[in-house]
Amino acid sequence: MDRRKPTYIDKTFAPDRKTALALFELARNHGTPVYSSSALRFAKEYTEADRQGIETICSIGPGKFDNYSIHQIEPIIALMGGVAQRIMWIGTPNSPALLIRCEDGRQATLHQLGWDCPFSLTASYAAGHAKVIKPDSDYFRAFMKSMLAFFETGEPNVAEMETVAIVTIIEYGFKASETPYQWVELPS
Repeated sequence: MDRRKPTYIDKTFAPDRKTALALFELARNHGTPVYSSSALRFAKEYTEADRQGIETICSIGPGKFDNYSIHQIEPIIALMGGVAQRIMWIGTPNSPALLIRCEDGRQATLHQLGWDCPFSLTASYAAGHAKVIKPDSDYFRAFMKSMLAFFETGEPNVAEMETVAIVTIIEYGFKASETPYQWVELPS
């Protein structure tokens, strides 16, 4: 059995941070390239967006927090980079919303507004302008090309630390929902 076969794990990668870290460690110990991602990360509109100087992001989309928040958190992390330091639940049971604050002071919000609300985000830049970014391209095709390249090269297309950060935000988002409007510190 070849333990070094590139392995893609569909979202969400793990139910919590501890499991995500253990999966990556197991993969490293066996020399197995592994990654996970939301297909939305590969939308042309996101991959071509100017990342320099993003100060805030406001993301909106459909679904429930447990299975759809990844589709908003993934582009937020990909576009902003940096390290999320703390989160705050600012939503309701029917309209989940989360405030994410990075250690450098930048922040993002995600709002899940029901199934009739398509994905989009607005990036606000330190230079004083904003850009609305709506993923209209065929991001599933772009994602599949990226996945095929991963299987051919064994080079993950998403950094391990980003995947762990996304899983952590989802896990701690549930914890934050129990104490709305209070900061919840994220592990580093």
